[in-house]
Order: sequence, then C-alpha cells, then structure tokens
Amino acid sequence: GNARGGNARGGNARGGNARGGNVKGSNNAKGGNNAKGGNNAKGGNGSGGASQRKQAMKTRVNEPVLCDLVTVEPIMINASEPEPETMFCVMDGDYESDGINGIMYEINRTAFEPGFFDDLELDGTDSLSIANAEVDLVENHGGGIIGGAVGGAVPLKQRGMGQGGRPKNHNNKGRGGGHGKLSNSRQLSPRLGVSDLLVLYAVPLDVQNYKTIDQYRNDIFGIAPSGEVQDPVNVITQTEACSRGKLKYVPASVSNCAVIVNGMMNVPIDKNVTGEESGIVVNWVQTKAQEILKATCGSINLSSDFNQVMVIAPEEVKWGGAAAWAQMPGYLSAFRDVYADRMGVQLHEFGHNLGMHHSGDGTLPYADHSCMMGNPSYGDNGPVICFNAAKSWETGWYAEDSTTVIPSISGESFQLVGVADWVTNTYTSGTHKVVLRILDETIGNDLSYHVIYNRAKGPNAGVKFAKDKVTISTGRLRKTSWHQAELIAGQVFRKDQYNNSGQTLVVKVCEMPMGTEDNMPDTARVLIYLDDGTDTDKCADATPPPTPGSTT
Repeated sequence: GNARGGNARGGNARGGNARGGNVKGSNNAKGGNNAKGGNNAKGGNGSGGASQRKQAMKTRVNEPVLCDLVTVEPIMINASEPEPETMFCVMDGDYESDGINGIMYEINRTAFEPGFFDDLELDGTDSLSIANAEVDLVENHGGGIIGGAVGGAVPLKQRGMGQGGRPKNHNNKGRGGGHGKLSNSRQLSPRLGVSDLLVLYAVPLDVQNYKTIDQYRNDIFGIAPSGEVQDPVNVITQTEACSRGKLKYVPASVSNCAVIVNGMMNVPIDKNVTGEESGIVVNWVQTKAQEILKATCGSINLSSDFNQVMVIAPEEVKWGGAAAWAQMPGYLSAFRDVYADRMGVQLHEFGHNLGMHHSGDGTLPYADHSCMMGNPSYGDNGPVICFNAAKSWETGWYAEDSTTVIPSISGESFQLVGVADWVTNTYTSGTHKVVLRILDETIGNDLSYHVIYNRAKGPNAGVKFAKDKVTISTGRLRKTSWHQAELIAGQVFRKDQYNNSGQTLVVKVCEMPMGTEDNMPDTARVLIYLDDGTDTDKCADATPPPTPGSTT
C-alpha cells in the first residue's frame, strides 16, 4: 500500500504500514542486509535505516582519513526487533571538497581486525586515523562507507572534549581537522545548562513532510502559529520539568540570520529521497543547510556552532524500521516525519545525544517502561515520564540530593522522594534523597545498582511500569541499564555474594507514607544493609531519618 495511506499517517502512526511490510519485509531489522546477518561488507540497514548503503558508489583507495567516532542509536517502531548500534565517522570540513562539516560515513567494522574498537569508550572524545583507507562514496556529500584500512589504522582520543561540549562561536571561521590533524570542531550536547536546538526541515523534490514547518515548531518548541493552540507537552517542557530547569532547550538563533526562525530552518534539497537511506538523506540536508547558512549568515558550522541539530525528513525515506535515530553522544538526531511531533520519541533520541543508552528489562533493551530510554511514550503529549534510577544518576540533575551507599551489617536508612516532590522543592535537601547508588565489583565493568522512588505524579505522572514502587536498576555511563526489581513496603531485593564479601546485599522498603500536597513529600523509607546470616527485622531496629517539613 501507499506509504502515506492507511494508519501510518493517520491517528495511529504505529499501525498500518508503519508496522507492516517495511518492518517485516526485506528491509527488516532481522533481514538479509542487517548488521546481524552475514556481516555484510556494506553495512546494510544495521542502524534502523541510518546506513550509508547505496547501489552505485564510487570507491577511493589509499585515502587518508581522520574523523570523529560516534555510534548511532535508533528507536524502533517494533520494539521486539531492536537494531544493533552502528558506528560512524563524522568528517571535518577538510575532508569534503568544499569544506562541508559533519558528513557521516558508516564504518564497516568487519573489515577491521577483531577487537579493534573494543576498548573505546565512545564517549564523544574518540577519533579514528587511517593512513590508507578504502572508502565507498555517495555523490554530493551523501557520505559513504569506510570499508577498511589498507594500512595504519589507529584509534585516538580527541583533545579537550567531554560531554560538557565546547562553547559555541557563531563567528567561527573554521577549525581544521582531517588529513593529519585532529578536529576541534565537535559539539557534544550538554546535560546541564542551556542548549540551543536547530531543527532542519527537509524539503525534497518528490514528497512532503507529514506536517508543516510551523506545526512542527509548535510540537517541538511550543511556539504556535497564529490562531492555533500552543502545544502543552513537548521535549522542551518535559526536559525542563524532569530536571527542574537544570537542562533547558531553547530555539537556536544567530544574529542577522533570517533563514533561522524560532529554531527552525527550511532546507530545500534538489533531490528525490523516496527509497534513499536516511543516513544519506540527512547528509544531504546538512550539506544544503550549511550552503544556505554560508551564503546568508556567514561561516556557520552545524557540527560546532549549535548544541543540537534535529533533522525531519519524510516517511518515504528508508528508515529501516526506525521512528528516529541519534548520535550517541553527539549533536545530531534524525526523525521520520510522523514521529517528529511526539514528545516521547524526541526525549528518547535527545537522551542518546546526551550519551544515554537504552533501558531494558529481561532480555529486551527497550522494555523498562519506567524510563524514557525504554520506549514507554509514543504520544504527542505524553504519557509524561522521566528516567529510571540508573539514567537519573547519569543525567547529573539530582546530584546534590543523591548519594553513593556503602552497605554495612548494621545498615543505613534513607528517605527517598520522587522526582515530582524534588521538582517542587517539597522536600529537605540533606535529609531526603532522589537516587541511591550501590557499587558492586561482582557485576563488573563499573556497573552499579541504583535505587529510586518511581512516584507517579508531576512530570512522572504518566508512568505505568512499576508505578509508585521503589525500583532498582543496574547501569553505567553510556551503557544499557537493566531493570532489576520493583518493591512496595515490606518487600526486599537480595544480591548474594555482594562485592565478593560472602554476605548478601539487602534493599528493603520499610514504609511508604504519603505526604500532603502543601508541605510534606511522599516518601519511601529504604533500608540498605548486609545480611550476615542473622537477618532480623532491621526496619524495626533502624532509626528512621527525621521527616522535616518542606524547604519551600
């Protein structure tokens, strides 16, 4: 059927063709061209359609390459068939013939020695240097595939970068990179502070986006066209609500640059995009946007002068079953038009830009639906949900009201508050906690247990998974977190042989008293201790922390 017909563009964007032939057919996540199948030298559709594969490609050999390494993470429409992450080189302008920055080239990892990339943290500071590479090119800055190293491949750490990003300079004159020197132009999306967001609205020759640019401006920024109702819930409002304003997205603007209007930029591209890989289309959109900016606004680089760049492109592009994808960490995300207006998809992909991986349960990496890094929310205005314990620790938003716990036999009692009471300051800093972290060397790779009160109110009111329970998840920076337990009063979580001590870690919820709307928070009193084989009712023995009034 027509890609614009059925329910795919109607009220149920997860129905009709969106979950039909294009998901379970030849471009399927488990199909022949997938990164899971056959180690296809061209990379196939291994990143939810962000692949650079194209039928006709020009091959260069003995090509010197120096680029920034990122992974690309999709959010799949059919969550039971998640795509593996794919690695890309992001080129500096010196590599392209006319100085275009940020063009992505897919890396065919099977062409490199086994284990070549294993020790990389991929934290936004990794680069790749190849003295003589084989590169398959897509015309007109469409990117391509780095098919391997003829000689001299070396992974590098880039200088002076981190998740905090680099201060922007809208008068940037170019920073070099490529062909023998490290790029200093990479932008990483910050977890704290003010982050400017530029949305590129693709206008190809053959098809149109699902909504107008003005409608998307309302869906993303809450800036409504004249006579229309302001969008009440979007990535801007939800991020600010969950973080208590510690991270604020704002519409990008550049002085004397009329082509950017309230964070949005119309980008006409003189190409047909139906059936083209989304990674190629996004490269074309970035190229045209930079050409327009250079001609009208001076020397502006997308990859260095904006904290985040979001591309919206039509559904007829080959998305490989993904609703959207994003660099992790990085500045760039790309959205299938019928999902670009959905707060949950926006926040999920922006989470990848911040460096957060997925949140899983059991064996499914999207299945922790207490967290936006699962896939709990496909609606335009909700449900409104924040993050699980591991991801909440990773954001850094709650750092001053969170703590690392060193368990002991005598135990320690904590009063947890939910994000909603933290946001409204209906708690006492120093007494109440938002996230607890418990280190455990036996689970390896710097993983930790994290504990949070998953209270369903305020910015987390829409949560259904483990609603109003104390939840425990394991996780570490830039890795998938895994749901471990959900507890109500009187229930316990046990971990035998904690930290190779011969003792059992116990997390017990002693009580969950409700507060008042005005001056008392809802709390969960949690006791953490080591069981030495004489386990008694330590909740009765432990001295509860005080329950003071509000800080407001």
